[in-house]
Amino acid sequence: MSDEYKLRLGDTVEIEGELWVWESVGRGNEAKLRRDGTADDWLSGSMPELLAYAGTARRDSSTPLRKTSGDWPSDVLDMEKHLQEVFRGIPMDPTAIAPRPQYDLARTTQEQRRVC
Repeated sequence: MSDEYKLRLGDTVEIEGELWVWESVGRGNEAKLRRDGTADDWLSGSMPELLAYAGTARRDSSTPLRKTSGDWPSDVLDMEKHLQEVFRGIPMDPTAIAPRPQYDLARTTQEQRRVC
C-alpha cells in the first residue's frame, strides 16, 4: 500500500472547520494536536475522537512527515499499525493472510471498525 494513504503523526485533520496537526500520542489513548500555523494552541482528545476526523487527513506529499528510521516509541508504531487495520483492513500481524473479521472491509463499515 502506498504511504500516501497512511495516517501518520504530522498529518493535518479538519476539526469543526479548523486545521489541526497530529503531534503525539500520550498515555496510550490520548491524541495531542496543534492548531495548524500556531506554536502554542493545543487540543487533546482520545484516539477514537481523532479517528472520527481521520477521513479529513491531509499531507503535502513532497514533504516527509517523519523519519522512516530511528527510535519511535513502540506505542506510536503500534498505533500506526492499528490505524492501518481500522481504515485500510491491513492486518497488524505481518504473517496474517487476511484481515481479522472485525476489521474486514468487505464485512464491516468504517464506523463499526472504529469502535472495535
